[in-house]
Amino acid sequence: LAQADLEKGLSFARRPPCSGCLTGAMRSLLLLACAAIRGTVGYQCATDIYYNSLHASGKKGLALDDTTFRSCSSRIPWVWPNTWEPVTSLRLFKAWSSEWSPAAREIAWGNLAAFVSANNVKILVGTQITCSSAEDDKDWDWTKQLLNLVSPSQVMGVAIGNELDILADKVAVDDTITDTCVTGLWQGGSFWSTFQQRVDELDTMGFGDVPVTTVFTGAALGGTPFIDVPTASVSTFLKAASQKYGKRFAFSFNFYPYFDPNFKLDSGTTDQCMQALTSAACFTGSCQVPASVSLARGKIQQVSGNANSLFWVGETGWSSPKAHSLDTQMQWCPEWSSTDVFEKYYRDFLDWDIDAGGASAPDHVFYFDVRDSFQYGVAEKFGLIETCMSAKCKIRSANYTAPYNDMFTQEAQSMPWYNWAWLGLGCVVLAALLLTCVVVRVRK
Repeated sequence: LAQADLEKGLSFARRPPCSGCLTGAMRSLLLLACAAIRGTVGYQCATDIYYNSLHASGKKGLALDDTTFRSCSSRIPWVWPNTWEPVTSLRLFKAWSSEWSPAAREIAWGNLAAFVSANNVKILVGTQITCSSAEDDKDWDWTKQLLNLVSPSQVMGVAIGNELDILADKVAVDDTITDTCVTGLWQGGSFWSTFQQRVDELDTMGFGDVPVTTVFTGAALGGTPFIDVPTASVSTFLKAASQKYGKRFAFSFNFYPYFDPNFKLDSGTTDQCMQALTSAACFTGSCQVPASVSLARGKIQQVSGNANSLFWVGETGWSSPKAHSLDTQMQWCPEWSSTDVFEKYYRDFLDWDIDAGGASAPDHVFYFDVRDSFQYGVAEKFGLIETCMSAKCKIRSANYTAPYNDMFTQEAQSMPWYNWAWLGLGCVVLAALLLTCVVVRVRK
């Protein structure tokens, strides 16, 4: 099949020309068939709830959780869950971890590289900065090995360090993090020094045109223009990075209304939070994420002197059920972590017209994340899919039954006959559906 014909098939599956032509199950089957025909490597969760709107799809991506990467890298969604729209970018937090099985590393890297190539996806690759330089160097070595499996054109950026502005907050709960280490990273200059070394190595590897960044939390916006204290000299760092790397440097921040301690329970209640939800779980007007984006853009311009500096939202998302790490007043409000609010936040994110923000709009945003996972050893439920073995999307009707079981979506790339089987089935299904719609139209 010609690529143009194949894209027509995909377009037909997403938006059939006649009302009622395709049931949810039939759409899923046709999309999977088309995926196999064009050599797509990936996974699609099953559901009976679909959203037709994905604004600015080229500026939105999925954050790839550790669970998916280390345990089921062959099952990365190639379409956004609950939509028919292809995923075009992924944020990868690390190339690998010392705590993960060494035997699975090459497999995971191979699956990721195949997914990126087959689906024309770009990746934001992360590498860690911690209190252990030895572990950081090992992580960086893995990052370079992974980068060598893809081309520079497939890498949208490299993030060196994640949320270091709140590293000091973890001193009390993580024995590997000390006050001396945190001060050394910032005041001692080791973070800035390491950042430059990493970028220099990227240049020698042929990634000299790839943007570089470090991702801070929304808390970094709490200064003039950003926080600048001995344990988080964010303003100082951003000024130095912006001056040295210019347009290549991306300003990146994570925004999580879900964890914001400024949201309080409704007055006079002990378990209600409707007032907080009106500005937290939405993406229009004065809702928190768009407001934070606008605030960040203004502060970025103060640092760089450029109204068009590269600006990414590294993460945003919502948890349901309640995240174990939620320790604000919202932990007492059942509605805050309800399925309904989770669904609304994701639906509104998809519908968010980023460009409507005008000059303050970010250049790219990532939704966190693909599957439920652990963060710093704590279970969180931000995933759009529950587990590696889940055939269904998390957002679905209560009594929904998937049109296929879990084995139906196993790794196609490990079975040479798989794509050929789907080729035949895809042609049959596509022909039958087109014939059905023609008959329906003629009868009308």
